[in-house]
Amino acid sequence: MAYSIALHAGAADSWAGDSGIQEKTEAFLQCLIDSAKAQLRNGESSLKVVTEVVSALEDYPQFNAGKGSALNNDGFHELEAAVIDGRTCRYRAAGCLQRTKNPIKLAHKMLDFPAPALVIGSAADELAETNGLDMVENSYFTTESRRLYWEAKMNKLVENHGTVGAVALDTQGNLAAANSTGGVTFKHRGRIGDTAIVGAGIYADDRVAVVCSGSGDAILQATVAGRAAAAARSGTELNDAVEKAILKSAELYPDSSCGVIAVDISGSISIHCNSRIFAVASASSFQHSGQAGIVRSTIPILNQLTIFEDEKIKAGMVKYPTFPNQIVVHPRSGKPVLPLKAEAFVDFFIQLRRVVQKVQSFYQASDIAFITSGDSPSTFIFPLLLSPTSTDITFKDGNHTTTRPLNNGHSADFHYVADKLIKVKIHRPEKTRLFSTELQQYSQTILEIWGILQVLSQEVGPDAARPQLEVHPQRKGLVTILLTDPRPSLFPRPAIFCDSLPEYLTAELGPKATDMITLGRLAGEAAKYLTSSSS
Repeated sequence: MAYSIALHAGAADSWAGDSGIQEKTEAFLQCLIDSAKAQLRNGESSLKVVTEVVSALEDYPQFNAGKGSALNNDGFHELEAAVIDGRTCRYRAAGCLQRTKNPIKLAHKMLDFPAPALVIGSAADELAETNGLDMVENSYFTTESRRLYWEAKMNKLVENHGTVGAVALDTQGNLAAANSTGGVTFKHRGRIGDTAIVGAGIYADDRVAVVCSGSGDAILQATVAGRAAAAARSGTELNDAVEKAILKSAELYPDSSCGVIAVDISGSISIHCNSRIFAVASASSFQHSGQAGIVRSTIPILNQLTIFEDEKIKAGMVKYPTFPNQIVVHPRSGKPVLPLKAEAFVDFFIQLRRVVQKVQSFYQASDIAFITSGDSPSTFIFPLLLSPTSTDITFKDGNHTTTRPLNNGHSADFHYVADKLIKVKIHRPEKTRLFSTELQQYSQTILEIWGILQVLSQEVGPDAARPQLEVHPQRKGLVTILLTDPRPSLFPRPAIFCDSLPEYLTAELGPKATDMITLGRLAGEAAKYLTSSSS
């Protein structure tokens, strides 16, 4: 029989910690998912496995659940958790806990009794104590980083959310879901979010199991888990059901972020988020080994930020920009652009040219910068309102260049540093800006770029697996393929937002836009213009 499990440790727009904390966190998630997979493979029930997984996540101080939970506006902790046995649809939850060490264990213990389904406050702690669960002082949940954050952000409006959770299918065909959280920082005393509410942040039945993380009040009001489950039960493919539920939540509450993990009766797993990052892990009988890590947003374009779409591509304003008015373009296939076959590669860039020209006209931009990377389907457009000063990437001594002739009047400079290929600059026969070039010449240039990418994959091998392709006005309009990123990655922290064109472009996500409602209005104006303007 098939089995599957997915867990999460919080969807968020920020990240606290250095690379060492990231490595330890990902290693912990990997060990946890491997252990859970072994339990399911050996016939353990999904209900027991999700409970134990969430309990372990509660004990890990990096996450906003159990130890390490957020502090409320009075400076103490109130925790909540819920569990659902999909086989029977029995749901139990507890909220506003202040002394129960592992809230998920209380929710699980409550399944032994016919009622109550939900208990909150001191009565919930008393129930845990009466049933012999581990009790602690409220200060147990406080970590130094949480306390320092609370003190630093006092009297400031913040959105610091996070949850932990798991969904699983066992070998008997039973589904289960579990969720736990410390809630949002500075939450009102007594506040209950989505995590413990069935149909909001958690849902499971005999067909699908879903848990959510992110902006709890938005998820609660948008009933994200129930919405996704209802769509999946109605025949919508699981991934599509989850994505549509997240997009609907974002439409209703534009400033919110959400991450969702789900498993269905066939063992399919869906992991989606419109938050900047999502700490997740998954494993199944269909995978050789479990996978764990911190992933970036899987939904690059929100409905309310869409400015153009047809059967081949979709374009929209960027929720996490690194430059003003930044646009993202996505192929409908969802496949990375640079590895595409020649015909599909040229076709995408022809579609991209249409969007670029319309965006440039909408903004009355003097020029357009552009970047895409080898492992991502996202292509970013940067409209420039002022023409930048020409410059170029410089390297240390010891570099040399070889030039190779290409077809149709093109040529390529291969730049080496210490005999390692760093970048390729493609010269075009015409002096106009790339996206302003006549279509036939433009198509020839795109085909030459594709040819260079094939050469790199053969000559450089794995080092060419993740190149960056950019058109940077400061490089005098040349098309550049970078094999070494000159701009160090800050991930999982956001990339730096720049008010003026930076020396190096990035395909990473920056901080969240400060005013999502205004950004949505601008996207609406751009969409109206792009729709009405001629092709």
